[in-house]
Amino acid sequence: RTMSVPLALAMLAVAAASTVEPPLSLAPLFTTLVEDPQEDVIVSRRSHLRRLTLTSENTRPIRIVVDADSLVEATAPPYTACFNVGDWFRRGLPVDQTPPADGIPTCIRDANEYSLAAEGCWGLCQVQDIISPTTKTLLEDMVVAIAAEIGNFFSLIPTGENLVFPVDKGRYQRALQEKGYTPTERCAADCFAISNIAVADSYCTDGVVADAVLSITRPPSMMGVMGTGSACATTSNSRPTWLALAWMVPIDESKTLAELINQYRGFIRHEMIHALGFSHASFAFARDSLGQRKNLLQLVSVTDADGSTDTIWHFRPSTRAYQMASVYFNCLDSTAWDGLPLMGAPEIGRNSHWETRVMRDDVMSYGGKASVSQITLAAMEDLGWYLSNYSATDCMLWGHKQGCGFVRSRCSDPVVHDSSAATSSASDCQGDDWWSTSPRPYLQDKCAGGDDPCTTTAGRGYTTSGIGGPACDAQCYTPLGGRTDCTQGPPDAVEGSAAKSIAELAESYMQYILLGGVVLGGLIAFLIMKRCLPKHGSVAFTAVASTIICLFGMGVAGLGGVAYFIGIEMVNAFVGQTSFIGMMLIGGVLMAMTTITFVGFCTKSRCTFYFVLFLQIVMLLVQLVLVALLGYWVYTLNAVAASSMAALEGGTTDGKFDGRIGETALAEIEGVMCRTYATCCRSPILVVNQSCISSHEGTAVDIAIAMRDPGSTNFCPYVSGSSGVLQFTPSAGACLGLDWLLPELDLASCQSDFCSSGYEGYESFVNAIVNWMMGNGIMISGIGMGLLIIQLILAINIHRHAKYINRNRKKGSADRVYPDTGSAKPKKSYPPPRP
Repeated sequence: RTMSVPLALAMLAVAAASTVEPPLSLAPLFTTLVEDPQEDVIVSRRSHLRRLTLTSENTRPIRIVVDADSLVEATAPPYTACFNVGDWFRRGLPVDQTPPADGIPTCIRDANEYSLAAEGCWGLCQVQDIISPTTKTLLEDMVVAIAAEIGNFFSLIPTGENLVFPVDKGRYQRALQEKGYTPTERCAADCFAISNIAVADSYCTDGVVADAVLSITRPPSMMGVMGTGSACATTSNSRPTWLALAWMVPIDESKTLAELINQYRGFIRHEMIHALGFSHASFAFARDSLGQRKNLLQLVSVTDADGSTDTIWHFRPSTRAYQMASVYFNCLDSTAWDGLPLMGAPEIGRNSHWETRVMRDDVMSYGGKASVSQITLAAMEDLGWYLSNYSATDCMLWGHKQGCGFVRSRCSDPVVHDSSAATSSASDCQGDDWWSTSPRPYLQDKCAGGDDPCTTTAGRGYTTSGIGGPACDAQCYTPLGGRTDCTQGPPDAVEGSAAKSIAELAESYMQYILLGGVVLGGLIAFLIMKRCLPKHGSVAFTAVASTIICLFGMGVAGLGGVAYFIGIEMVNAFVGQTSFIGMMLIGGVLMAMTTITFVGFCTKSRCTFYFVLFLQIVMLLVQLVLVALLGYWVYTLNAVAASSMAALEGGTTDGKFDGRIGETALAEIEGVMCRTYATCCRSPILVVNQSCISSHEGTAVDIAIAMRDPGSTNFCPYVSGSSGVLQFTPSAGACLGLDWLLPELDLASCQSDFCSSGYEGYESFVNAIVNWMMGNGIMISGIGMGLLIIQLILAINIHRHAKYINRNRKKGSADRVYPDTGSAKPKKSYPPPRP
């Protein structure tokens, strides 16, 4: 059964000239993957289930249906493709939803266009952007041919039903609203609104006999970019079901179909495998057949021979990709390397490709070849969605049997001359011709053997005295007929994948019973105290309470003022500037209110007392509303916790709070909570305004990435739906208090898991706070009720003082009498003077 939980995988292929060196990798973006604290709960509830394995008996080759309606003017979504020179086109989601009235394009058609695409812009179609009938036919025929090849690589468990997509407003409706767009209910809404795909209604009624739909789009050309691969719909266990291939480079219509397939095979394979799930996000959030996080990746600090350092994600030893890499590179000592690295540079491909320095010959690196290696097939099996056909793989040469040092150093270590390939001729040891015809300056600079290590006899490791005769290094030996290492997969079975099981928020019914008892007891105590209050109010109680409140307000305002204007290092470490202003404001209000109370006593002014009474009532009402709203928010979270992740992320038809009473206020509370999480748990490795996931070159919309990236500035607005009315964000030091207060919150683990946990990290943070609130309901409610009773008694006393003064003033004796201090009956009043 398919569900509307799309997983954006916006991937990129860069068509940079081979002589252009990719940029060096920037500051580390990610923190270490650690065990998900929620998984223990899931295991205990689901450990009795059998683990699902993928076999040749329960799987079949993936069926991909190619859809080219987005290349037809009559069906393509407006402003997404070019059919006439001079027509307007839209990149991403620009602020202005219609073309500029002044006729001036906002898209800058130069080499830096990709960096501005995510912000959205309007442009004018040029000759190289036009989709002609011939272009449409060639594109469709090429993709159909390569899609058949992909079907030969991967198999999956069939559903036995047509692939039917939902009719809704999409998963990202709240994010669209944040950008000023109005989500509309339609078939596969996210595919239409975000991926700019033409979606026929039949996909949501009759469906299609397939396991995935692949739509071809042709956005206007972007300099230096060939295209992107993505997915806009998935199954319940996150397997992509609607793929999008955005083709951005003009094709030579004079070439034959066979020539074009040969030219673009690597690019199409690359983007299709991305769309099927080869991405950092998919690897980081992969789950096993019990719904537990697999933790496929770990973060490793690496140092090159030139001294440059970086922090790169690596496949762990428990993964199938690691096993196949161990065999290929002949690295059998697990202590001698840290796993198989993903890409570090260039930044635009970071973490969602193989490191080109290690896996140059694989299609999922930036090496430029079309070879789908056994290591890529193993990595796709790690996702739990596919069973790979290893007999269809292409054997690689780059790095073959170069040992652990080659992988660990990312080709920086000296070449290992294994001389393990027996040969009858030195001409068989020239290495891959592709290396010499497609030079890579980046590899030349970083790799000990350069970008073509087999150009010399010494570089090839050629010897005439090898075991059994002449031999050379395995990475230089070109006859591949006898290779079996690249056509066999890991011996253990492939485990399937299941959807995450949402752990319900902890709930203690006894706490609610006891809480009710505390509230009832407090009300009874209040009624008793009300009857014991003096008829004309207690001067002693009012004076003492007001004095205490005044002193407290002075202390709070004074501390806030000194810290704000002078600065106290110890205080600044725990309270931010916004909190200092809040302290001064609250303290000032308390001081002003009590000062006015004392003025009322001195002047015996009923208006003054009534004004103080009004302030007291306002404060009480504000506190009651906040407490009620907070309790309702907790109740609402419990209501949605048993639903799917789509609902938690604002997906399904409605958002998390849509349709609920006070949905705007709830969203603002959620926004404050989210900003607290983003402040307290943000990884110290990330620099200011740096996000966890890098948008790839050519990515036009940031919605899908931001929803999975807590480091993004749009994460909290998209997740909570907050408009930002409440801009409160705690200081970083205040987070230490939360760490001390909440037993379920480990600040160090929260920070280390910040990037890798995505939305789930935020969910766990909220759970920790709510569970603490519910587990300490008696204490919280008891303290709150005590303060409430004191404020009510003070308010009633002030009210009675005002009434007494008013009554005596009417008698003309207010200047000579006053109620006594604390007794149940007032002192005898002097009679008013005679006229």
